[in-house]
Amino acid sequence: CIFTLTALEPASAAGQYTARGQFIFHGVTRELVFPVTIAEAGQGRRTIDGAARIDTRDFQLPPIRRFFLFGVDPVVVVKLHIIAAPPPR
Repeated sequence: CIFTLTALEPASAAGQYTARGQFIFHGVTRELVFPVTIAEAGQGRRTIDGAARIDTRDFQLPPIRRFFLFGVDPVVVVKLHIIAAPPPR
């Protein structure tokens, strides 16, 4: 999968943002919008945390079955945790 960030909009609380971009999965592109938190991590580093709900049916994936009896929820949560650091001097 590939996610390309196209906008990062401030939300109502400090450090809260709305990420918007194009998500390509299984050859299908959809717009994806989800909340992220950006926080100071010391020594010039920042952490970026977020979670996006994705419905696998939107990407033409077949239903997932376990043991031919139990279905798996087609809505999954993709979580991200990024640590950004300034380049070394």
